[in-house]
Amino acid sequence: MEAQDKPTAIENEAAISSQDQCVIVVDDVQFSAFITELKKPIASNESLQSLLDRRSPWE
Repeated sequence: MEAQDKPTAIENEAAISSQDQCVIVVDDVQFSAFITELKKPIASNESLQSLLDRRSPWE
């Protein structure tokens, strides 16, 4: 393989980032239901809040 045939770092990163993407096809009803779920208020999670309030061991 010659030097000009080798992918550059930018080309490698572009290939990797494109592999992290996907397309999800939904109809109008499914999309509306999805948006409705996103707009719902977040439920309180006391266990999670307790964990987040603790000091990290490395601090």
